[in-house]
Amino acid sequence: MANLPMDKAFVELLENTGVWSPDCPLAVERLVNLKISYCDFAGELRDDGLITVMDVLAESVERIFNELLEMRFPIEQIRSMHHYHGDDELSMGDNNSSSFNSRSIAGTKTFSIHSYGAAIDINPLQNPYLQIDEENGMVKVNPKKGWSYLNRRNRKAGMVEEIIPVFAQHGFVVWGGAWTTPIDYHHFQLPRFMVELLASLEPEEGRALLAQYMEVCHDLKADLKVEALLGVRAADPDSFRHIFAELICASA
Repeated sequence: MANLPMDKAFVELLENTGVWSPDCPLAVERLVNLKISYCDFAGELRDDGLITVMDVLAESVERIFNELLEMRFPIEQIRSMHHYHGDDELSMGDNNSSSFNSRSIAGTKTFSIHSYGAAIDINPLQNPYLQIDEENGMVKVNPKKGWSYLNRRNRKAGMVEEIIPVFAQHGFVVWGGAWTTPIDYHHFQLPRFMVELLASLEPEEGRALLAQYMEVCHDLKADLKVEALLGVRAADPDSFRHIFAELICASA
């Protein structure tokens, strides 16, 4: 795996396809392209993956995908969102795994964590997005063919439950599959407050903060139990009280 330059041509490509725009909460200079190797559903090694993430998260993301490769966890494909002109539904329909895409959360005006390059989607077909109409008791499955993966106890190749600990240990402690509504099985992210802090700091400061945060995540290992949180000893409890609170919420 390797970092690829975010050159002028690629930046223009992101702008022309609506994946990045000047109102994005993260400056384009803070984005990094990573070349990713992964195992496909036929068990073959692929080295054509490309994912765009926040600069300070690049090392963590590389480690995540290295571990997934070691596990031979199957991934359909990993393509930049410019191939889909930033259209999340098209990307999901193509079973594409991705990260950066400057857009709002569906049905809101709030920027998605994808807009910071701090959220990763994995195999949307095997891990669909469920939009719930609470008033009428209806559920929309996206992509549509994802309906055959709604029984999460019937584990099939590409379903993410087995890799939740991998993401959590590298800081992506929020899993959309644990949400009440919507339910987003393919989505992993850092807590929003942490993402906004990292985006507001200079990269060097952000890396220092991320290193402290990662110590907490590493101590938590797989289960993110409240008991584990209570046992964490941070160097500066005042600075981390909000992190602890967010992690407790994520583990509930």
